[in-house]
Amino acid sequence: MSVSDPMIKDLKGSAVHFLGVLQPVTDDIEAVRTFCEALERILLHGLLVRINAFGYWRDPEPWHWLEKLSFKKFGAPYLYQLSVEKVRKCEKVRTNTGRTRLLIRYCLNNRCLHIPFQLLLETKQYKLVYGRESVLGSDILAQILMSVVLLPSRLQFKLDTDNSRFLDDAWLLPAVRRLTFVPADQLGISLTFVDGKAIAVEVLPDSVASEDEQIEVGDVLDELNSVVIIAGLQGCMGQVLRKSAGHPITAYVIKAKHKGTLYGPLVPLLRRAGLSTTQVLSGSITSISESKQAMTYMGRVLTADRGHVQEIKQAIRQLLGEHQETEQVLLDCHDMGVTVTRVDNSKVLMKHSYMQISSCGCTVQAPNYFAYIAEDRSISPDNRFVCYIFHTENQDLIDNTLTSIGQGFKRTHFAV
Repeated sequence: MSVSDPMIKDLKGSAVHFLGVLQPVTDDIEAVRTFCEALERILLHGLLVRINAFGYWRDPEPWHWLEKLSFKKFGAPYLYQLSVEKVRKCEKVRTNTGRTRLLIRYCLNNRCLHIPFQLLLETKQYKLVYGRESVLGSDILAQILMSVVLLPSRLQFKLDTDNSRFLDDAWLLPAVRRLTFVPADQLGISLTFVDGKAIAVEVLPDSVASEDEQIEVGDVLDELNSVVIIAGLQGCMGQVLRKSAGHPITAYVIKAKHKGTLYGPLVPLLRRAGLSTTQVLSGSITSISESKQAMTYMGRVLTADRGHVQEIKQAIRQLLGEHQETEQVLLDCHDMGVTVTRVDNSKVLMKHSYMQISSCGCTVQAPNYFAYIAEDRSISPDNRFVCYIFHTENQDLIDNTLTSIGQGFKRTHFAV
């Protein structure tokens, strides 16, 4: 085998570039991304396919051995153990690819990037992980690689490890902003969750968030008051704000716009959220109705004293056989319950607290319809429960709405 390798040459070229920039090295330096991409190619090349404890093939991923070498029995230094632990606890990355990428960034900051490669060679673990044709499977090439990764370990890096939400998808990082707002009860934005990311689909005029266009439609709310925003917080955002009532609001926001265009990995999520990418880029979209978050209220079906989720399937089938007046509405899931308002005049059609709602769900026979059942004795003394049925072609909107209602009363089946 040749004692040189094109992948090592690419890595060395980016590493040498660090010597010519002012320290600390930040994400503004293009060589950071090219270095990380080159290192990832080396980590992926020649990985051996393994069989797990159940006898199934396991996709080869470098995260498995990178994490394993942080165990105390391998004698890993504290800074490397700390880096791995930070990645384990990070809720923003959800794949092993994202974890590997985030670990590389933590190791650059903590000057310990060479440690896993050093341990891999010292413990001879590379023979179990990489084939002989790979860089890390060759004694000579692995030693050359060690000399290259030692270089950034001698330099000071200051990479933004909080900017990790899209590392599952790409090395290209989005533009981000750390914002501080005056104390307020609410920010004035409406969010929809797509693939676990909270996308702003409306920014209310004259709200705290609208000042100087700090948050715009299409942006992703990544953190609020240092709390990482995940899908499990749907319907609970108000609680996050109340915990710091009377104090300034801090937010970490991923911007939809990136160097004059839209951030690539975010574009398919914007479309799934019902947003026009052209309008997001131009900044001409401001309201939730424009962003296609409206749905059709189909009507209601009385279910007598039956409020179980199984009634939803029958209610939807019954409604589809009847003719009822429909209306375009917005369904807002807030901290205390659900409010349904008309799109044309903002008139409130109905309000139900989570204590009144007994179930919610949809049916596979009519996937674009969903409903919730709530207690309402005002309609008829004999009909304790009423099923309210809605329609939309936006499956993400259905999923988000049902999840938000489920978060409200914590005892929901989401499908029938």
